[in-house]
Amino acid sequence: MKRLIFILIIALGIAPKMQAQVGFTRTYGAPGLFNDASDIAVDAEGNVYICGSTGGYGAQNGDAAVVVTDSLGQQLDFRIYGGLHSESGKCIAMIPSGGYAVAGTSNRTQDLSHQIYFIVADENGNALIDTVYEANGWTTPASMLRSADGSFVIVFNRTSADEANKTAGAVKISPQGEILWQTELSNSPGNIYLNDLTELTDSTIIIVGKGNEVVSDSSDMMFVKLAYDGHLLWTKFYGTEGDEWAASVCASEQNVIAVAGNRVLENGETSPQLLNLDTAGNVTNEFFDSGYAEVNSIAYNPENSSLIIAWDYSSSGTPKTALFNFTIDLVYRCSSLPVSPLTAPLRANSTSAGLNGQMHLCGNMEDTGPGIISMFSFKTGSSCEHTTGLQIGIKELETAGSPLLYPNPAENSIHLRWDNTSGIEGVIVLDQSGRRLNVNSFNSANNELSFEVGALEPGFYYLQIQASGNVGFYCYPFIIKR
Repeated sequence: MKRLIFILIIALGIAPKMQAQVGFTRTYGAPGLFNDASDIAVDAEGNVYICGSTGGYGAQNGDAAVVVTDSLGQQLDFRIYGGLHSESGKCIAMIPSGGYAVAGTSNRTQDLSHQIYFIVADENGNALIDTVYEANGWTTPASMLRSADGSFVIVFNRTSADEANKTAGAVKISPQGEILWQTELSNSPGNIYLNDLTELTDSTIIIVGKGNEVVSDSSDMMFVKLAYDGHLLWTKFYGTEGDEWAASVCASEQNVIAVAGNRVLENGETSPQLLNLDTAGNVTNEFFDSGYAEVNSIAYNPENSSLIIAWDYSSSGTPKTALFNFTIDLVYRCSSLPVSPLTAPLRANSTSAGLNGQMHLCGNMEDTGPGIISMFSFKTGSSCEHTTGLQIGIKELETAGSPLLYPNPAENSIHLRWDNTSGIEGVIVLDQSGRRLNVNSFNSANNELSFEVGALEPGFYYLQIQASGNVGFYCYPFIIKR
């Protein structure tokens, strides 16, 4: 308990010398409509691809969505995939020659059950493959990777039509969309649920989740190893008396396997549990602390052979996400928390390594409307230094010397207070798509800028500030609500 409390104190900024700082945070999506960010990937040029679902941008009954940004979060593209049925995006994997693959769900089936929805898009986002793989029962992909041979391996969970049986497994799909093999794991003696997978250098696959080795009311961490051709090599379980599950997995170039999971304590609290595995599935190292926090994702950073782990927890009743940096053998290094000017609670879903040690996180902002897609980025080096980047916030800023934007939400006018407004060269209002909007000329008095927004429709906007002699643009979201 003491060690976890110590880590969270660091994350809250009491020990800033060991804290990695936020590089930038951005939100994307259609305000007031459901949007979510499920997975994130980075291409060879550092561009970021966020996969999720949306009810906006012309979507019909919900569609899969992919947001493309540059390495600084500037939106480059927004693509939706689907049709008259209900589709969603769950996982994304990059294609080195250009383009990407998306796995999600669709009820574009004879019985309207949800099945695996698979898309391969070219470098411009145009769908080359758009298909559904039908099976008995409802099937949901949990994670996907691009194998060394160019094919795609998807981990899935399946529930029978009568909900009596639950199975899980993996399927390998060629770049042309053909199923190469499929492996299913039964639910005997107890239910299993798979969450993530990684590929080792010999092209074997490690899958993690939860299950039961014997009939029991509780679940254990479950590790599965598949051969290159999909046949099962072994299944192993690891746990104590309480419920435990493995949420995410990654591996280093030397095949050191890192598993991020959770354990439910006797008092009902969930605690992080990190493991190292060897290639035979044996636990070689473990990090555990009691206290409330739930691990969602882990990613390997090849820049400094470290691990980035996203933990969700609650402080004073407010849900938050912190990113923790560990060495590959689970030695704690530093942490990063979305702090001011980002004050909206972020719930993490996926992390990914970018270029030059930059790390990216996607998830959902909880108080900016239903599921606004978000990206949170920072860089860890040998001393956990942060990158300089664009920062945007949601609520009023309390940091001395920082801009204060109020009221937020606004109705007809909005005010910007800074310690020195003479250093502001320009103010621009942008809509969600980045389009510039015309507003009345702003007035400056007593270190405060005021301008009218009454002509704008209710919705979500950005105020972009150009500061002279500074790093460049600052951008702050605000809401017009009437």
